[in-house]
Amino acid sequence: MRGRRSTLSIQMTDQTRTTLQSWLHRQKMPYGQARRARALLLLEQGQTFVQTAGRVGLTECHGRLVG
Repeated sequence: MRGRRSTLSIQMTDQTRTTLQSWLHRQKMPYGQARRARALLLLEQGQTFVQTAGRVGLTECHGRLVG
């Protein structure tokens, strides 16, 4: 893989993780908020900004703003 790997590491409590996951399952959740929640969960799992942005439909620049 080209480029440098980010040293950013996201750590969250179980309560925060559960809240974000519950947001993804709500039908009335605004799309943008659900997309940011999914991005945070992917970044916490160790995905790169580029991979995360591609999976949730953001540009890399906006993916970095979420993380």
